[in-house]
Amino acid sequence: PTGMRIDSSNFNPVTMWSVGIQMAALNYQTSDANMALHKAFFSQNNGCGYILKPSVMWSPSHILHRRFNPASKDLEGLHSTFIELTIISGQYVCQQDYTASPVVEVEVVGIPKDCFKSKTKMCQRNALNPIWEDTFEIEIRLIELAFLRFTILDIATNMATSQRVIPLKQLRAGYRNLSLHNQQDQELPLSSLFICSQFHRDSTPRHQEDGLPSLESLQKKRMSFL
Repeated sequence: PTGMRIDSSNFNPVTMWSVGIQMAALNYQTSDANMALHKAFFSQNNGCGYILKPSVMWSPSHILHRRFNPASKDLEGLHSTFIELTIISGQYVCQQDYTASPVVEVEVVGIPKDCFKSKTKMCQRNALNPIWEDTFEIEIRLIELAFLRFTILDIATNMATSQRVIPLKQLRAGYRNLSLHNQQDQELPLSSLFICSQFHRDSTPRHQEDGLPSLESLQKKRMSFL
């Protein structure tokens, strides 16, 4: 680190993992957003060992073997997964102030082509049981290295009151209660988000026919590869 970098903050480890780095050193004394990514990644095996790289990095049978570049704009050969994610409601999302006006920032952290960030509408002066019912459509190309980050912000102060990072591989379809953590990534009692997720592999989401907004990339049907 440079001489002026004294806060012991962490870099984004997904950048290193996506090019095949097998060991990335982080500052464990700093509980920041990037350390939360690290914990979420190794939560897939309960923190008991190494996690296999995506098959594109090691399998000779993969169409992009030895040709995969995570920074490339052309990633044909990776099967896309389309996710319809609905943030329905929350419970005790700002435990310090139940009269706060919360919004949920939804972010996908992964290879550059998968990165996504958006926000729900504001729920006016209700952090006890806010209701948003906002739907987001997300396209993921390398789901093995994609993480879903939820951050609850108080609109008055723009300060994060709770958060959660989960690997997209661990997100299951249907309705789920997702427990929330504080900024030190410790679980908050009672705090949770109520969400619904639907997965569509290499196809257009079903609700597109109902007039809901869709990703521009969904207008073209992706070819499947042997």
